Amino acid sequence: MLGHEGMMQVKATFQEDHQTHHGKGFNGQKALWSITPHNPNKRHEEVDPATWSTYGDKRGNTGQKAESYRKLNGPTWVGQALAARLTGMVANWGHSPYFDYVDRWCRETQNAKGFAAAVWRLHREQADAVGGAVQQKLATKKGQ
Repeated sequence: MLGHEGMMQVKATFQEDHQTHHGKGFNGQKALWSITPHNPNKRHEEVDPATWSTYGDKRGNTGQKAESYRKLNGPTWVGQALAARLTGMVANWGHSPYFDYVDRWCRETQNAKGFAAAVWRLHREQADAVGGAVQQKLATKKGQ
């Protein structure tokens, strides 16, 4: 799969791409999460958390609800992001806010438990170098 040209050039958009973006968070964050592009509280991380209960709409789509969904999504992306880094596929993914957001998530939840969190702590520091070596090996093999 890693050396398959078609797999390396997949043109797709993933939900994670729609839910992450670069911006200015209320607490200084630069990689932000949004519940969905058309949700009234899609930019809740950009406003004061004290206003989250009123930020949104009357149907209960508030910033507090968005934050609870953010906390559900964050840990599920860790393994996927690490796998992409370890295989050198970040550039092919084509959406850097996703990877910046997962880095942010992991910094903010350093004491998180679970397999993906433990593997992240063990391998994240060298993941990009490992991924670069994987891609170099594939390129060399392809050129032979």
